[in-house]
Amino acid sequence: MFDRREGMRYEASDLEKINPHIIDFWTRWGFHVVQLSPYEIRGESYYDEMGIKPRFTLTSHTDGENTYFNLTFDAKITSGGITGIILLGIFFWPVALALGFYSHSK
Repeated sequence: MFDRREGMRYEASDLEKINPHIIDFWTRWGFHVVQLSPYEIRGESYYDEMGIKPRFTLTSHTDGENTYFNLTFDAKITSGGITGIILLGIFFWPVALALGFYSHSK
């Protein structure tokens, strides 16, 4: 549904020192974080806000002089979100029709 990618470059940094800070940051924001390797961290939100569950993947690599981070942030619609959309559609469709007929009759 939603996908955003961003790349960042920093001067050479030790990933073993940075990764705990990254994991702590995302954990404080309500994400379940898993470090798959020293170069890849993934997280998924504990909460599904308004039927949308955000996820992220952070990959990193270093070339000796610089450290590059690639952040991919996406969100998926949960079953609660689909149910909400259907219920809103069922409720608002007759209201929209009635208001349309009313405004057209004037």
